[in-house]
Amino acid sequence: GLDTVLDDSLAEQPDIYFEGGDHEALVHVSSEQFQELMADAEHGRFSHHS
Repeated sequence: GLDTVLDDSLAEQPDIYFEGGDHEALVHVSSEQFQELMADAEHGRFSHHS
């Protein structure tokens, strides 16, 4: 597996988009789907919105 760290602020978003690997395609998942995918990730608050 790959060690993953997840900012808790992402849970506040209704939809999550991330790069599909080719710099052109986006992958869309709902917040619920993203939480399932990241169930084993470490969580924390480390981002700052200005």
